[in-house]
Amino acid sequence: MPTPKAQLEKEKGNASFKAGNYVHAIGHYTSAILADEKDYTFPLNRAAAYLKLGKNEDAERDCTTVLGLSAWNAKALYRRGQARVGIGRLDEGVEDFKQALKREPGNVAVEEELRRVSGLIEKRDKEKEKVPLSIHAPRRRRVPIKIVEPDEDPAQTARSPSAKTEAAATSTSRDSETLRPVSTRSLRPETSTTTTPPPPPQPEYPRTFKDAKQARESSRPSRVGGGIFRASGESTMFSMRTLPAATPPAVAIVPVAPKTPPKTWFEFTRAWDAEPSTAARWGLILVCSRARLNFLCFLFMLIVNWKKQS
Repeated sequence: MPTPKAQLEKEKGNASFKAGNYVHAIGHYTSAILADEKDYTFPLNRAAAYLKLGKNEDAERDCTTVLGLSAWNAKALYRRGQARVGIGRLDEGVEDFKQALKREPGNVAVEEELRRVSGLIEKRDKEKEKVPLSIHAPRRRRVPIKIVEPDEDPAQTARSPSAKTEAAATSTSRDSETLRPVSTRSLRPETSTTTTPPPPPQPEYPRTFKDAKQARESSRPSRVGGGIFRASGESTMFSMRTLPAATPPAVAIVPVAPKTPPKTWFEFTRAWDAEPSTAARWGLILVCSRARLNFLCFLFMLIVNWKKQS
């Protein structure tokens, strides 16, 4: 019994097959096979959809799968025979049709297909018999080749050994005449009358480091005046000016009268705003003790935070 999901996919595939949408039918049958691989009806129906699309190899594979699950299934043999005929394997297709008739004798569709394919096989065999033999390549016939040497002259064999020696010497002289080298120029080395120029004189190299230094100094071009810069650092073009030493500016220290330190932040800010110069404000800071300054800074931070929050 197939699973509910596989049965639902099979029904969808049957509806698509009846509507002629074989691609969707193959998709639904494939989903049914994935849901239940033991039911042979799913690959059998997918093989029918493959045959409608001309995918004979896929149809043959599915029919073989069905025969593995149900060996006596006549529909699987019939559809596999159709697939094999579509591929061109007529003999195997006829064998599948015969096996299907053994399982279901009297099946009209299988009998008609068997007669049709049998007629195709007979027509193929007759066409093979009508093929002329002349199109085949002729067989090559091997002919033995015998080397025939010229017969010797009986008069030549009757000659004496001295005559053979003379004939051999004559032939040798003829060969030497035909093979004599001929040249249009003389092979002897020619004596040239031109005099070769003497070799150029070799330069004399210094023998010691002192000689090499003197030769290097003498080969350098002389410099008149030595340029605008001297080795001592003095210049012949630019005059050096001496600048006066910079003195720091005098800072006037204004005496500040002692003041009473402020006790609150309000007094400190009021006194700070009342001082016109920086020196006076610095004197206000010096009047306050360290503890008083820390306290005032703490108050300042509290006031700033309070203003930010408000």
